[in-house]
Amino acid sequence: MNESSKGVLLIVDDEPLKRVTLQIECSEAGYQVHEFSDAAAALQMLSQCPVDVVITDLRMPGMDGLRFLERIKAQSPQTHVILMTAYGSIDSAVEAIKRGAYDYLAKPFRTELLLDKVDRLLACRRISAVAQSPGVEKIGGLIARSAPARRLFERIRTVADNERAILVQGESGTGKKRVAETIHDLSRRKDRPFVRFTCNISKAELIAEELCGVSGSGASGHPGVFKRAHGGTLLLEHVDTLPLDLQTKLLHMVEENGVTPQGKPGHGPQDVRILCSTRNDLRHLVDEGRFREDLYFLLCAVSLTIPPLRERREDIPVLADLFIKDYVAQATGKKGPVRIHPHA
Repeated sequence: MNESSKGVLLIVDDEPLKRVTLQIECSEAGYQVHEFSDAAAALQMLSQCPVDVVITDLRMPGMDGLRFLERIKAQSPQTHVILMTAYGSIDSAVEAIKRGAYDYLAKPFRTELLLDKVDRLLACRRISAVAQSPGVEKIGGLIARSAPARRLFERIRTVADNERAILVQGESGTGKKRVAETIHDLSRRKDRPFVRFTCNISKAELIAEELCGVSGSGASGHPGVFKRAHGGTLLLEHVDTLPLDLQTKLLHMVEENGVTPQGKPGHGPQDVRILCSTRNDLRHLVDEGRFREDLYFLLCAVSLTIPPLRERREDIPVLADLFIKDYVAQATGKKGPVRIHPHA
């Protein structure tokens, strides 16, 4: 592994353009990437060096994805597999998950969705290693020992699958994004997209374009975040920073459960679960007239507050252990045991 690599990925696809595009974009995201056009060559590579994640097409000439998955699991059980498949092959992808694949992506997909899955997969694997310590509890991408955090974990389990909108509140650095990811991973939508949108963009017109999308062909048009999240979960980060006029637009979109691309009349309903995050007290902003009360009630069907680290000091050694392991793995490529000295 390269010294600065986040992990080793192996991409297998008989479509050269798609394969090379993924190789470039995953490399730019910090991963060491190898790409192959067929499963046989990839297996030879897998026998020579450890690989964290194999990303493979389901239907390929020669050895297909299901057979390839079986060979990977027999040859390198610690390697995870993510399948790429056309919509017509979804049933085969689901069967692959039953046989041990981590997840699948239906083509076409955005590379950011793949990277999000890989990032979360490897983060959970590191967390699982730390969670072997006595008294440590793990849920999805979260880990803790303290009573306040355990109470939060229980609340997350309770609300994850009820489909209601959830407001996640907490100070900066408390892990609001990871809580939202965990809610998604524990829900019935876990195999569908998880899309993040940061609302504190400086230009209001850019926020509107990202929320609604822009009609047009090619580079001139793109779907909005609601459409990209169809069937899955949309996380609106820093929702408290939205200007009032955009709060009104968001309100209408949530009420209609649909979206109208700019420049195109009409709208299509989107099956989206909405999560929001904020470091400020939205109720206080409502009282000050800075946030719409009707939007607040729509987004705050369920509210989760993440306690700051100063209120759960027992978690500090656990999190420090995890962060040090992450740093060592990324800086040196070594994944062996790392421990904090008791007197540190």
